[in-house]
Amino acid sequence: MYLAPLNYDRFFKKIFSDTQISKRFLEDFFDIEITEIEHLKLDYKLTDDANVVRFDFRCKIEGRYVIIDMQQWYKQDIVQRFYLYHAANTVLQLEHLSTRSEAFRLVGGKKVAPPERTSKNYREIEPVITLIWMVHDKLGYEEDYIVYRKLPSQLETFVRKVGTNKSLSLDAIQEEANGLVDLLDNNTRNLSFLGKNKLIFAFQGNIIRNNKLEKYQRWFEFAAKTLNKNNEESDFSEYLEDKVFEEMIRRLKQETTKQDANMYLYFYHLWEDIKDVNYEDGKLEGIRETEEKAKKEMEEMLKAEQLKAKKQMEEIRKAEQLKAKKEMEEIRKAEQLKAQEANKQMIRRMLDMNYSIEQIIALGFERSLIEIVQKEKK
Repeated sequence: MYLAPLNYDRFFKKIFSDTQISKRFLEDFFDIEITEIEHLKLDYKLTDDANVVRFDFRCKIEGRYVIIDMQQWYKQDIVQRFYLYHAANTVLQLEHLSTRSEAFRLVGGKKVAPPERTSKNYREIEPVITLIWMVHDKLGYEEDYIVYRKLPSQLETFVRKVGTNKSLSLDAIQEEANGLVDLLDNNTRNLSFLGKNKLIFAFQGNIIRNNKLEKYQRWFEFAAKTLNKNNEESDFSEYLEDKVFEEMIRRLKQETTKQDANMYLYFYHLWEDIKDVNYEDGKLEGIRETEEKAKKEMEEMLKAEQLKAKKQMEEIRKAEQLKAKKEMEEIRKAEQLKAQEANKQMIRRMLDMNYSIEQIIALGFERSLIEIVQKEKK
């Protein structure tokens, strides 16, 4: 495995924490040019009793708040959950709204001063775009992505009527459509704000299969390649001339922390067990059992790795001790030889000065060494 899976939340966050990468993806997906992007906090506790809401990615770009969340597996609550995230991203703007004093009111034709109180300036609330990156599930759609937004209900009524009533004349359809355009164009009190909020489901499998050659297609193809447990460096050669993708490759390389390496193993192990399970009537049979099985096997795998690592460390420690002992022995022998040579030099000098063997022994030198020197002199 050359790269970690971009489709796994942990690594998705690692990639999209880079401003240039996230900016480029948003530009490619929405086909816009972004002059400024601000990354925002990801974890929030909305109420005293609520669970912490954790976004995978959240930013602000030019008057819009944007969330991107990665969804790998099928879950029954996906629609409600991401609608909640979408709404939460609007609510969180309350933290930064300015306050304003209440305006004078007309009562009986006279201006009446308001009570001394202030309120939040809700006109500052900006549209929210939530993009859910669907890795495997496609919600029954064949399109690349589907966009949900708040629009007048008359539009739905019109579409259903035209779709089911074959007797409607073209003139009648055109007349009603013109009226609906007027509804859409009505921006009284900033009504157009509602339609600017979007909940988007993007389907990775559909995007690759439909092959529309849109700019965003490369991102989903890249992600799909990282899903291959046996992906190799050559699989990503086509991305190397693009600095943004080069940075993604650098961040996803397996040479990371030990914890990251373990997460690679967990993701791929779980994916191998789940990928072939069939969807049926909105249910994914055996998903919980499969997850539990994968977690149990992963724990056993990690224990085996820890035991193996411990054994390897012990072998390394023993090898280092043996090496150190050998080196010390060699040093000791070298020092002994050096000392012996010095003693031999002194014995030679004393023999040259006609010292007797008994005199030399009396000075602390061994008889065997003296005899060695005598032989060497002959």
